[in-house]
Amino acid sequence: MIGEGAPTADTPIAWPLRTALILALVAPTLNMAVLPPALPMIADYLGGGVAGEITAQRAQSLPFLGLVIGGLLAGGLIARFGLRRCLILAALCFAAAGLGGGSARSAAPLLVSCFVAGLAASVLSCGLTTATGAVMAGDARIRTLGFQTASSDFSAIGGGIVAAMLAQFYGWRAPFAIYVGFGLLSLLLVAGAKTPVVPRDDTSSGLVAVARKAGPVYLAGGFIFLLMGTQPTLMPFHLAAHGLATPGARAIVLVAAPAAAMLSSIAYALIRGRIADRWMLVAATIASALGFAGMALWTGGTVPIAAASVAVGIGAGLSFPMVIRAAFRNVQPALHGYSIGLLNTGVFSGVFLSPFLFGPLQRAAGAPAMFGLCALIWLVFGAITASRRDWTRAAAGDMVIAAPGAAG
Repeated sequence: MIGEGAPTADTPIAWPLRTALILALVAPTLNMAVLPPALPMIADYLGGGVAGEITAQRAQSLPFLGLVIGGLLAGGLIARFGLRRCLILAALCFAAAGLGGGSARSAAPLLVSCFVAGLAASVLSCGLTTATGAVMAGDARIRTLGFQTASSDFSAIGGGIVAAMLAQFYGWRAPFAIYVGFGLLSLLLVAGAKTPVVPRDDTSSGLVAVARKAGPVYLAGGFIFLLMGTQPTLMPFHLAAHGLATPGARAIVLVAAPAAAMLSSIAYALIRGRIADRWMLVAATIASALGFAGMALWTGGTVPIAAASVAVGIGAGLSFPMVIRAAFRNVQPALHGYSIGLLNTGVFSGVFLSPFLFGPLQRAAGAPAMFGLCALIWLVFGAITASRRDWTRAAAGDMVIAAPGAAG
């Protein structure tokens, strides 16, 4: 059992735990990637027409509600029941949600399973991310955060492709097997790992405490995914309106952003020690702002819009590991579970709200105006964030916060 002392770059970590930590952000991503290819088939199975479509859309939206609620509950659950128990229970529930969804015969059990999948994914992700802060510090933590983001982006791409193939050849129930498989894999890794001891929070107001200490961090995560949420929900209509009418042509563009985010997250993990945070934020801001501006100005052709999508992905891939790092750094270790939980709540609230906030603007003023506003928001966000000292400290700041009871 790893003790409660401050971790260092030399802290030995066995491969089951190390592997589990790299996969910390995968479960929430699978909630976004697995069901969309099967939604039309689910709608037909549930009666078709408007009623079937509405139920299928609810099946896709309920995991996000579960992710938001799970983020609010995760810190308290970890503090009350311990990290190991929470991880094991969350992995079991994620696998059970896959079994329930894949065997559902009516709308009610399907919708319940989708909600549980989101709830379990959020707790599992929060727990593993909290464990990252408990066993790693400094450059080792930075590298791991970058690889976590990259594995999440990879699962968005791979999970969507595998889910589409399973649905095409075996029907709409088959993609739920991905939940079962990942839940069991997580269970095996956690059961075989020496789960770290996380300092306990002696207060009863963990969420309030972290909101006061690191509120801007959670807002930043929400802003990033509020903007990134326009890619899967609103971008397809923009593409179809300008001649990319086939699913294959649209897929090239839609996959470009998560693929670029994956590669830039890996780059962040590898080069962070040689480039200051402020300049990484400047690069992320310029890339995403140019990408959204390119989407606003685009009038046709696959290559220009794919290049714009790549630029947006680069900005997200560079910036989000910094957000996770700040969620650790700005609060003491006893509150890490609450901090990561509230970050998850901000992130998935952003994804959930994106089509509701930007959709009406796209319909009223057009996609160019909507993407132009996204570019402006990124510029403002980047300028404010890069000017804040608590976002641009040296990596040594992570070593301080790793000590139990350290000040935020």
